[in-house]
Amino acid sequence: MRGHTTAWQRLPGSGRRVKRSGSILRANEQSLDALRENGTVGEVLDLLKRTRRPRLPDNVSRREDDMAAFDPDAGEPEKPSVSRHRLLRNVRYQEVVNLVRYVDGFTPFATKHSVKGAQFENVLVIFGGGWNRYNWPRMLGYMAPGVQVVAAHKAGFNRARNLFYVTVSRPKRRLAVLFTQTMSDDCLAVLNTLFANNVAAVTVPDIQVAEEVFFQSRN
Repeated sequence: MRGHTTAWQRLPGSGRRVKRSGSILRANEQSLDALRENGTVGEVLDLLKRTRRPRLPDNVSRREDDMAAFDPDAGEPEKPSVSRHRLLRNVRYQEVVNLVRYVDGFTPFATKHSVKGAQFENVLVIFGGGWNRYNWPRMLGYMAPGVQVVAAHKAGFNRARNLFYVTVSRPKRRLAVLFTQTMSDDCLAVLNTLFANNVAAVTVPDIQVAEEVFFQSRN
């Protein structure tokens, strides 16, 4: 019959072969596509275990078996690899897809260190805190007229300044720079000098106050 396909599949644990209609295969594919978009890694794995299309890699199957066999009341700790696998199952599958795209280069995002020598039409650079080796407010403070870099901060200043130059010199046409940390008036003055007075300070509302207002509005 035109438009209708049939596939053969060997039943696990037996020598019998059974027919699987094209409609079943298409339904499985649609379920998989839906979970890839909106489901978790665990939900995708559970579907693949049921349909076996495609089959799970042996190492993933072993992790699933080890996780299912773990007895928290037995007194033995769970293997770290199994614990990590258990946590991974709760991650949205799209996060895995996005990670693969990032690793393979199919993403508009890049780290500051990875763009040296590259050029792009338009660039948004985000400078934030949390870096032990880079202190952007301190770097800008030392770039103010008449300020001398103390010896203890000289290596860090040079490191931050070099990376700053690498990032802001990547665009061919347009550059936007966002600092997510609080900047002093001296730092803002330096930025206005560097970017021809095209700097706007943004006041961010207190997170706790914003949350209280949000929950009050919901109630």
